[in-house]
Amino acid sequence: MFGESRPSLPSLFKYSPSWFPGIPFGIWLAFDWNLGLHGLWIGLTISLVYSAVLGTLLSVRTDWDREVKKVMERLKEEDKMRQADIEGH
Repeated sequence: MFGESRPSLPSLFKYSPSWFPGIPFGIWLAFDWNLGLHGLWIGLTISLVYSAVLGTLLSVRTDWDREVKKVMERLKEEDKMRQADIEGH
């Protein structure tokens, strides 16, 4: 995700599964279903599965050829700027 110039997505995958659906589901299982600590662990497991599914869907749906072209263009621009700095000094 960082290589795609979308650094907010990894943080979204890191924090959103904990808050939704993991923690509410775990609390619901722990207290309404009287599962206690097991309910919290099940909620955390659900959050990990949720995160894995979202990450997999994003990876599968990404047009990687287009992303590679964008990176190559960005690298060419950086190389041009670097060459201009070298010639300017």
